Amino acid sequence: MKDSPNNEQTFINFLFYNRRNRIVLCLAAIAVVIQFIVFKYQFPFANFLYDDSFQYLEDATSNPVISIHPVGYARFLRLISIFTYSDTILAATQYLLLQASGLFLLFTLFYFHKLGKWLQYSLIIFIVINPLFLQLANLVSRDAFFASLSMSWLALMLWIIHKPSTKNIIWHTLVVFIAFTVRYQAIIYLFIAVMAFILSNIPLRKKLAGASAGILLCALLFCYQGFQFKKIAGHWQPAPLFGWLLANNAIYMYKHIPYNERKLVDIQYKALDKTVRRYLNSTMNVKFYPWEINEADDVYLWQLNSPLLKYADTSFKRVNDSLASQQKKWATMANYYEAYGIYLIRKYPVQYLSYYAGQGAKKYFFPPVEYLEIYNNGVMNIPDRAKNWFRYKSNKIMFRGGNNIAPFISLYSYLNSIMNTIFLFGLLYYFILKGWQQYKTFHKTLLFTGSLWITHALFTILLTTSALRLNIFPLILSTIMTLTLVDWMLEFIKQANPEGKGKAGYKPNHIQVIA
Repeated sequence: MKDSPNNEQTFINFLFYNRRNRIVLCLAAIAVVIQFIVFKYQFPFANFLYDDSFQYLEDATSNPVISIHPVGYARFLRLISIFTYSDTILAATQYLLLQASGLFLLFTLFYFHKLGKWLQYSLIIFIVINPLFLQLANLVSRDAFFASLSMSWLALMLWIIHKPSTKNIIWHTLVVFIAFTVRYQAIIYLFIAVMAFILSNIPLRKKLAGASAGILLCALLFCYQGFQFKKIAGHWQPAPLFGWLLANNAIYMYKHIPYNERKLVDIQYKALDKTVRRYLNSTMNVKFYPWEINEADDVYLWQLNSPLLKYADTSFKRVNDSLASQQKKWATMANYYEAYGIYLIRKYPVQYLSYYAGQGAKKYFFPPVEYLEIYNNGVMNIPDRAKNWFRYKSNKIMFRGGNNIAPFISLYSYLNSIMNTIFLFGLLYYFILKGWQQYKTFHKTLLFTGSLWITHALFTILLTTSALRLNIFPLILSTIMTLTLVDWMLEFIKQANPEGKGKAGYKPNHIQVIA
């Protein structure tokens, strides 16, 4: 691991005018095409995420200005539909975006840092020959698109840190805004990006403008959504999903508190709390309610007999508006559910950290495979909404071979656990050994990526849920930086034992192979 002199040449020259890099990219392109052809032969139809995929298709069809989910992925589907309704083209586009953004991130890292031979080839193989990308790309879900945007955003952050330019700042603003329209989790990118601008060597005025541009755009979008939802619900609510999510998280904590230890709630929450308690008391037998075995999940947002959905239905029946749309119910109840969730979390903070965040940490380090293991969740019939959008001849879909998509896909959960653990210890050793004294450029990269990983982990553990398809970006981040830290450690050991250089058979490990 050394600071690389490559950035004396342009990135385009580094990629295409260097024979070795050019060969690697050509081989990667061939491997990507072959893998996709083989995969689509086995699974000629798209894979659907129940019920999210059908909601995205509904939003893509009706093209609403606001929805329960962010509308960015629905807009992406509409963009593809301008050219074709083929689900194969959709999967190919998502797969190419994943591969292109992954390679962009890797070669950006190679451009700024002189990494070891074994590390560069290992990382390229990890990105290019990655069956997880194929599974994700074939899924009608925002996960592949968001992971692509996240990897591109991280690469742009490295450019802003090490070689900033107005063009890179503009691209960052655009990419982070699109990511925010796809998943609100991108809000953490907005604020962690401030560190990248602090670490860069651009003038203060440019730092402030670059860091605030993305925040301003996303704030304007939030304000617009808030006023649109106000027309529906009567009060300002920019993201109803957040309020429901807080109530969902609180209920997961609440069910672990013994009935006789649950304190009385304030009068404004009494009716909702009664509904929640009744539900929790009646669904204790996981044999009859198998979803209750899940921990730190989002089941209470979507399960038909969820206390949140039931209470919302009851509330609208009470005001003679039982035919209200699902969107109106979500927007109307969001602020109340948010207040209820915060109320319970404040009332039981230790229990929340133990029963929700504690379980969330376990899932973050070892995420469940969920929908990526069984093709179409074992269902071979799809709704008319999907049939009509993709112009299928019938509602039946098929595959060649077993419906267990990839028996080894669960290995990625183990890889996620291993890489996250090693990365944490690697960061600890780096600071104990004062690694920043060696390579200034690498220190900036590690400081930013380490902060990003910790922020993302805390946000996910404390507020959202984890699954393998949702953890693609942090898995890629931790894998790349873990192996990079190992490379740095090997270099550190060599420098600490310089006499090894004189031994027979010694070969320098840190050669810029892809340069």
